[in-house]
Amino acid sequence: MALPGVHITHGEVAGLTQKDQLTTATDGTVTWTYPAAYGEGVVPIVSATVQAVDSTTDSLGVQLDGEPTNTQAKFKVTRTVTNSILGINLFSIPASIGAQIIHVEAKAP
Repeated sequence: MALPGVHITHGEVAGLTQKDQLTTATDGTVTWTYPAAYGEGVVPIVSATVQAVDSTTDSLGVQLDGEPTNTQAKFKVTRTVTNSILGINLFSIPASIGAQIIHVEAKAP
């Protein structure tokens, strides 16, 4: 059942949602080249989720590293260690990243 006002296009790269799973370098960076490039001037909306692979209790995050293009997007994973005494967080420090798995998605606006 189609939703009112929603038009879904199949087979057109401009409307294509692309997904992948990537492994970062040990510094947490990775460049994703889309399987199919978007049209000239089309900058897709990209997102990523980091998958905790080492049973960590540290905070992991992933963000875009620069602006995506119609052919690729760069990401960087960060890890923060929180130190606490008696349950009170004193400070957070960046920690070694190591290779991480991220799940990425791109869709034309």
